[in-house]
Amino acid sequence: MQEKESNTSSKQVSGDQDDDATLIGSCCAEQLPRLLEMMSSCDPEMRKCATMLIETLSRQDILNPLEAVSCMY
Repeated sequence: MQEKESNTSSKQVSGDQDDDATLIGSCCAEQLPRLLEMMSSCDPEMRKCATMLIETLSRQDILNPLEAVSCMY
């Protein structure tokens, strides 16, 4: 019984976060050209953050990896 309650709570929390993640991910995907420019920045922290953001968007299937690669060449 206790396992069912915790399972339901975890599903509810997961479901609540999906909408927010999709909204933020879509906004970030719209700014892909700027993210790609940030990957060429002189600031190493900026490059690292931009790369990690593009990786996360790609892993969540919000961003097509071919879009990111085609802009780099």
